[in-house]
Amino acid sequence: MSKSLVTGGTDFIALYVVTLLLEHGHHVNATDCVEPALQGTKNVLQCANDVESVKRVVLTSSVAAMYGDNADVLQVKYQILSESYWNETSSVSYAPYEMEIARTTPPYRRHLIK
Repeated sequence: MSKSLVTGGTDFIALYVVTLLLEHGHHVNATDCVEPALQGTKNVLQCANDVESVKRVVLTSSVAAMYGDNADVLQVKYQILSESYWNETSSVSYAPYEMEIARTTPPYRRHLIK
């Protein structure tokens, strides 16, 4: 039986991932409320990098990391959104959830690229 760790295991996407893993006979450990989220994910990625038995890491995020609302998307109308486009308009007073996702996701990407 394969073992899997799913951080943010009660989040929307992670819930489906956990369900699929369980349906395919995996043993799943799910965590949630890892504080602070940025350091927690960075630690997980570093540990995965240090352990030879880890064959794959799947990192999911939210479209909120790319844009805070539809007004942001108008800047790239009729273009494909990619990692080159990033949410820089959200703030604590305007779209705080989107700001937090955008704030915490780039370091993960940089860690993976190294």
